[in-house]
Amino acid sequence: MKGELLTLEEQQNEENLWHLLIGISACVDTLWWMLFGWFIYVKTSATDSTMCVNSDCLVELVPIGWFWGALIQFDSTTTTAL
Repeated sequence: MKGELLTLEEQQNEENLWHLLIGISACVDTLWWMLFGWFIYVKTSATDSTMCVNSDCLVELVPIGWFWGALIQFDSTTTTAL
C-alpha cells in the first residue's frame, strides 16, 4: 500500500526480485543474440543469395560460417571486416 514502510526483510526480498528479473532478461537476450546472430538468417527477398555457397544456391551457410568465410574474401562486394 502507498505510504507504508517496508521492513528490512521485505526490502531485501523486493531487491532480490529485481536482481532475478535482470538476470533472466540477460539470459534471454544472450540466447536471442546467439540464435539470430549466429545460426538463423532471414532472407530479405526471394532472390537474396547472401548465404549461398554456389551459384545455384543448393547449399546455404549459417551466418557464423558466412562471417568466417567472407572474412578472407577480398574480391567480394560485401566485406565482413576491414
